[in-house]
Amino acid sequence: MKKPLLTDFPEYYRRYIEKVIDKDILNYFAEQKNYVVDFFASIDEEKSKYRYAENKWSIKQILGHLCDSERIFITRALKFARNEKQSLPGFDENEYVDSANFDELSLEILVDDFKKMRDSHISLFKTFNDEILDRKGIANNTEYSVSSVLYIMAGHVDHHINVIRERYL
Repeated sequence: MKKPLLTDFPEYYRRYIEKVIDKDILNYFAEQKNYVVDFFASIDEEKSKYRYAENKWSIKQILGHLCDSERIFITRALKFARNEKQSLPGFDENEYVDSANFDELSLEILVDDFKKMRDSHISLFKTFNDEILDRKGIANNTEYSVSSVLYIMAGHVDHHINVIRERYL
């Protein structure tokens, strides 16, 4: 799949894209899904509630955030792929997590949600050709290409897995 140009996304997301820019992104989505499922399956229910500091998300909340973010990013990718002309809103990830009940859910439910969602996203991405990947749209008052959204999604997951490894486990 076509890689994004450096001008295809907001600067803020460079840190995510740089984590995965050398990957065959479609294959990486499948590899990453399996890795994420195995990674979270290795964490027990009690540990999944752990927060390394006050006002930090629990491990479950991070996984819930990944699920929410995937939904938002896939919506952006689909709308941009279909030439949506309206600007899409941004989102406050902290408000989303605070408004959710992730800590009340089992880790198994959250992992299953991620897995099923990622399978669906991979299926959609297989339908995108280079022309579609080059299409652009506006979200949170900033322009993105479809391709950049895919790379942001993958890099965002890697970022949060690294945070869990470094600060939680």
